[in-house]
Amino acid sequence: MRLFTYIVTHDTGFAPNPFWGYCTLATCKPRVRKAAVKGDWIVGLTSKALGHKLVYAMKVEEKITFDQYFNDSRFKKKKPDPDSDDSERKCGDNMYYREKGCLTYAQMEGDYHVASDFNRDTSSEYVLVSARDDFFYFGKDAKEMPQELLSKIVIGRGERFKFEPETIEEVIEFVCKLPKGMNAEPREFRKYQKLRCHK
Repeated sequence: MRLFTYIVTHDTGFAPNPFWGYCTLATCKPRVRKAAVKGDWIVGLTSKALGHKLVYAMKVEEKITFDQYFNDSRFKKKKPDPDSDDSERKCGDNMYYREKGCLTYAQMEGDYHVASDFNRDTSSEYVLVSARDDFFYFGKDAKEMPQELLSKIVIGRGERFKFEPETIEEVIEFVCKLPKGMNAEPREFRKYQKLRCHK
Protein backbone atom coordinates (compact mmCIF):
# COMPACT_ATOMS: atom_id res chain seq x y z
CA MET A 1 0.00 0.00 0.00
CA ARG A 2 1.28 3.41 -0.98
CA LEU A 3 0.24 6.99 -0.32
CA PHE A 4 0.25 9.62 -3.08
CA THR A 5 0.01 13.30 -2.14
CA TYR A 6 -0.25 16.38 -4.34
CA ILE A 7 -1.55 19.95 -4.45
CA VAL A 8 -5.07 20.42 -5.82
CA THR A 9 -4.42 23.62 -7.74
CA HIS A 10 -7.98 24.06 -9.01
CA ASP A 11 -10.69 22.59 -6.81
CA THR A 12 -13.65 22.90 -9.19
CA GLY A 13 -15.24 19.47 -8.77
CA PHE A 14 -13.61 18.21 -11.95
CA ALA A 15 -10.38 16.58 -10.74
CA PRO A 16 -11.09 15.03 -8.36
CA ASN A 17 -14.78 14.62 -9.09
CA PRO A 18 -16.68 13.88 -5.83
CA PHE A 19 -20.20 13.75 -7.24
CA TRP A 20 -22.77 10.98 -7.72
CA GLY A 21 -21.52 8.77 -4.90
CA TYR A 22 -17.98 8.12 -6.10
CA CYS A 23 -14.77 10.10 -5.87
CA THR A 24 -12.93 9.71 -9.17
CA LEU A 25 -9.64 10.90 -10.58
CA ALA A 26 -9.99 10.56 -14.35
CA THR A 27 -8.11 13.60 -15.65
CA CYS A 28 -4.93 15.47 -14.77
CA LYS A 29 -2.22 13.76 -12.68
CA PRO A 30 -1.40 11.08 -15.30
CA ARG A 31 1.58 9.76 -13.31
CA VAL A 32 -0.58 9.16 -10.25
CA ARG A 33 -3.32 7.52 -12.32
CA LYS A 34 -0.76 5.28 -13.98
CA ALA A 35 1.17 4.27 -10.87
CA ALA A 36 -1.54 3.86 -8.23
CA VAL A 37 -3.22 0.49 -7.73
CA LYS A 38 -6.13 -0.87 -5.72
CA GLY A 39 -5.51 -0.34 -2.03
CA ASP A 40 -3.36 2.78 -2.42
CA TRP A 41 -4.44 6.11 -0.95
CA ILE A 42 -4.61 9.47 -2.74
CA VAL A 43 -4.50 12.69 -0.71
CA GLY A 44 -5.02 16.15 -2.19
CA LEU A 45 -3.98 19.28 -0.30
CA THR A 46 -4.57 23.00 -0.79
CA SER A 47 -1.72 25.28 -1.80
CA LYS A 48 0.80 26.65 0.68
CA ALA A 49 -1.01 29.99 0.58
CA LEU A 50 -4.15 28.23 1.80
CA GLY A 51 -2.32 26.34 4.53
CA HIS A 52 -1.86 22.91 2.93
CA LYS A 53 -5.23 21.76 4.22
CA LEU A 54 -6.85 18.45 3.34
CA VAL A 55 -9.10 18.79 0.26
CA TYR A 56 -9.80 15.10 -0.14
CA ALA A 57 -8.59 11.58 0.53
CA MET A 58 -9.62 8.40 -1.22
CA LYS A 59 -8.62 4.77 -1.08
CA VAL A 60 -8.38 3.34 -4.58
CA GLU A 61 -11.01 0.63 -4.86
CA GLU A 62 -10.90 0.30 -8.64
CA LYS A 63 -8.43 1.17 -11.37
CA ILE A 64 -10.19 1.06 -14.72
CA THR A 65 -9.53 2.29 -18.25
CA PHE A 66 -11.23 5.21 -19.96
CA ASP A 67 -13.20 2.69 -22.04
CA GLN A 68 -14.45 0.88 -18.95
CA TYR A 69 -15.29 4.14 -17.22
CA PHE A 70 -17.17 5.55 -20.18
CA ASN A 71 -19.25 2.42 -20.69
CA ASP A 72 -20.06 1.73 -17.02
CA SER A 73 -23.64 2.69 -16.18
CA ARG A 74 -22.58 3.68 -12.64
CA PHE A 75 -20.73 6.65 -14.05
CA LYS A 76 -23.21 7.83 -16.67
CA LYS A 77 -23.95 11.04 -14.76
CA LYS A 78 -20.23 11.85 -14.66
CA LYS A 79 -20.23 12.47 -18.40
CA PRO A 80 -19.97 16.24 -18.97
CA ASP A 81 -23.08 18.07 -20.14
CA PRO A 82 -22.26 21.75 -20.78
CA ASP A 83 -25.92 22.52 -21.53
CA SER A 84 -27.27 21.07 -18.29
CA ASP A 85 -28.77 23.30 -15.60
CA ASP A 86 -27.11 21.00 -13.07
CA SER A 87 -23.65 22.33 -12.19
CA GLU A 88 -22.55 18.85 -11.17
CA ARG A 89 -23.27 17.57 -14.67
CA LYS A 90 -21.29 20.41 -16.24
CA CYS A 91 -18.06 19.35 -14.55
CA GLY A 92 -18.24 15.66 -15.41
CA ASP A 93 -14.85 13.97 -15.80
CA ASN A 94 -16.04 10.95 -17.83
CA MET A 95 -15.09 12.52 -21.15
CA TYR A 96 -12.68 10.22 -23.01
CA TYR A 97 -13.98 7.41 -25.18
CA ARG A 98 -13.23 5.35 -28.28
CA GLU A 99 -15.64 4.42 -31.01
CA LYS A 100 -15.85 0.67 -31.65
CA GLY A 101 -12.83 -0.44 -33.65
CA CYS A 102 -11.03 2.87 -33.19
CA LEU A 103 -7.58 2.94 -31.58
CA THR A 104 -7.51 6.62 -30.63
CA TYR A 105 -9.54 8.42 -27.98
CA ALA A 106 -12.03 11.17 -28.60
CA GLN A 107 -12.92 13.88 -26.10
CA MET A 108 -16.43 14.94 -25.16
CA GLU A 109 -17.12 18.63 -25.02
CA GLY A 110 -17.01 20.08 -21.53
CA ASP A 111 -16.76 23.41 -19.73
CA TYR A 112 -13.88 22.35 -17.50
CA HIS A 113 -11.35 20.95 -19.96
CA VAL A 114 -10.18 21.93 -23.40
CA ALA A 115 -8.56 20.18 -26.35
CA SER A 116 -5.07 21.25 -25.23
CA ASP A 117 -5.43 19.00 -22.14
CA PHE A 118 -5.99 15.93 -24.30
CA ASN A 119 -2.39 14.73 -24.65
CA ARG A 120 -1.62 15.07 -20.96
CA ASP A 121 -4.78 13.31 -19.85
CA THR A 122 -4.53 10.42 -22.30
CA SER A 123 -0.85 9.78 -21.51
CA SER A 124 -2.41 7.51 -18.89
CA GLU A 125 -5.67 5.78 -19.78
CA TYR A 126 -6.52 4.90 -16.20
CA VAL A 127 -9.22 6.20 -13.89
CA LEU A 128 -8.99 5.82 -10.11
CA VAL A 129 -12.27 5.16 -8.32
CA SER A 130 -13.21 5.08 -4.64
CA ALA A 131 -15.70 2.65 -3.19
CA ARG A 132 -19.23 4.05 -3.23
CA ASP A 133 -19.72 6.66 -0.47
CA ASP A 134 -16.38 5.62 1.00
CA PHE A 135 -14.14 8.64 0.51
CA PHE A 136 -13.40 11.92 2.28
CA TYR A 137 -14.01 15.17 0.40
CA PHE A 138 -14.01 18.61 2.07
CA GLY A 139 -13.62 21.12 -0.79
CA LYS A 140 -14.16 24.69 0.44
CA ASP A 141 -14.15 23.41 4.03
CA ALA A 142 -10.73 21.79 3.68
CA LYS A 143 -9.50 20.35 6.97
CA GLU A 144 -6.41 21.39 8.87
CA MET A 145 -3.99 18.58 9.56
CA PRO A 146 -1.70 18.25 12.58
CA GLN A 147 1.46 20.20 11.82
CA GLU A 148 3.70 17.30 12.78
CA LEU A 149 1.92 15.04 10.31
CA LEU A 150 1.71 17.70 7.63
CA SER A 151 5.46 18.26 7.80
CA LYS A 152 5.97 14.62 6.77
CA ILE A 153 3.80 14.75 3.65
CA VAL A 154 3.79 18.37 2.46
CA ILE A 155 4.99 18.82 -1.10
CA GLY A 156 5.83 21.43 -3.67
CA ARG A 157 5.02 20.94 -7.31
CA GLY A 158 4.16 17.53 -8.69
CA GLU A 159 3.29 14.56 -6.54
CA ARG A 160 5.00 12.57 -3.84
CA PHE A 161 4.66 8.90 -2.96
CA LYS A 162 7.77 7.73 -1.13
CA PHE A 163 6.68 7.64 2.49
CA GLU A 164 7.61 5.50 5.45
CA PRO A 165 4.95 2.92 6.41
CA GLU A 166 4.51 4.66 9.76
CA THR A 167 3.68 7.93 8.01
CA ILE A 168 1.13 6.25 5.78
CA GLU A 169 -0.53 4.69 8.82
CA GLU A 170 -0.64 8.06 10.60
CA VAL A 171 -2.28 9.73 7.61
CA ILE A 172 -4.90 7.00 7.24
CA GLU A 173 -5.63 7.04 10.96
CA PHE A 174 -6.17 10.81 10.86
CA VAL A 175 -8.34 10.69 7.74
CA CYS A 176 -10.53 7.83 8.93
CA LYS A 177 -11.62 9.82 11.98
CA LEU A 178 -13.19 12.42 9.69
CA PRO A 179 -16.72 12.24 8.21
CA LYS A 180 -17.02 10.28 4.98
CA GLY A 181 -18.52 11.40 1.71
CA MET A 182 -18.86 14.81 0.15
CA ASN A 183 -18.89 17.23 3.08
CA ALA A 184 -18.78 20.53 1.16
CA GLU A 185 -18.84 21.77 -2.39
CA PRO A 186 -15.57 22.44 -4.25
CA ARG A 187 -13.76 25.62 -3.28
CA GLU A 188 -13.95 27.12 -6.77
CA PHE A 189 -17.26 25.57 -7.77
CA ARG A 190 -19.53 28.63 -7.46
CA LYS A 191 -16.81 31.06 -8.49
CA TYR A 192 -16.26 29.14 -11.69
CA GLN A 193 -19.97 29.04 -12.46
CA LYS A 194 -20.25 32.82 -11.98
CA LEU A 195 -17.34 33.41 -14.34
CA ARG A 196 -19.00 31.22 -16.96
CA CYS A 197 -22.22 33.20 -16.67
CA HIS A 198 -20.46 36.45 -17.56
CA LYS A 199 -18.84 35.13 -20.73
